[in-house]
Amino acid sequence: MRKTSSIASAVLIASMLTACGSPDISGKGTVGKDIVPIAADLLPPELLGLSVQAEDISGTIASEQQTYVDATTLYSLRSEDLLQATLQVSRFNSDADGDSAKFRNSLLNQIGGSRPRSVRLGKDNVFLTSGTKQQLATWFRGEYFLILATREDYPMPKSLLRRALEIQP
Repeated sequence: MRKTSSIASAVLIASMLTACGSPDISGKGTVGKDIVPIAADLLPPELLGLSVQAEDISGTIASEQQTYVDATTLYSLRSEDLLQATLQVSRFNSDADGDSAKFRNSLLNQIGGSRPRSVRLGKDNVFLTSGTKQQLATWFRGEYFLILATREDYPMPKSLLRRALEIQP
């Protein structure tokens, strides 16, 4: 299986660890080795001409001790062998307060290198930020949150985001 970029892995880890360093989670959370993948067929095999593949991230998350996630999958979106984007789909565990604005802001502030900016796309509030040579979009769906990371030189980031917003975990 082709490796995803280290940037995509960093987004994954940062988003799963949100607030887990705080003293009030002691003894709570999901251990990395217990985090299960989300159904691999959640996404179609192709999205806007990009091939979609669920990546094996079990080794990356196995050492985590306390997370607010109990299921996650990182999908790579490639044009031939070039990684154009990743889509992380994660489900909050029962210890998370995923509906709380404070909790969500804590998560959002750990993603990317700039303060997230909220935009409304259809019925969704999407939080946009950037990372090293990539654009990041995060949104919430009930007990799930999704992070789309696209290369800064990808030619159709808005179209890809609109298609990703159609995904229903």
